[in-house]
Amino acid sequence: MQEFVVEHLHPWRVYFRTRLGGVTDEMRAGIPEGVNEKIFSVTQRYADAVCIFVEHVEIWEAKLIRPLAAITQLQLYEKAFRKTPEFSMYHDWPISLNLLTPIRDEDLEDLCEAAGITIVYCEPTWVTEYLSGHFRIR
Repeated sequence: MQEFVVEHLHPWRVYFRTRLGGVTDEMRAGIPEGVNEKIFSVTQRYADAVCIFVEHVEIWEAKLIRPLAAITQLQLYEKAFRKTPEFSMYHDWPISLNLLTPIRDEDLEDLCEAAGITIVYCEPTWVTEYLSGHFRIR
């Protein structure tokens, strides 16, 4: 768990809202004749950010609401990243998984720690205002 500080991020390359995964030749072979391979786009995953550093990769998911869902999403993104053709040169690099959220929750922290996921808290004023309106908290 750490506070969000933009200065600690110095990636070589960053991709936002990035599709992860890919369509294998075996999957393509199973597509009925006349059906476009875009049919697989409904099952592909999108990470909020993928950061490529000199010797490692970071995958980020941001959650304002329901941050528990990010745990399984990030685990899936790690697997999908290693199958993504566009990132094939990084498939064997170490990957760190990161959750960005304003919601502090000890149970969430315990689950993330057990899963090897780093939680980073970010609580700008606009997020507090949004959540106050969303949950009708005053």
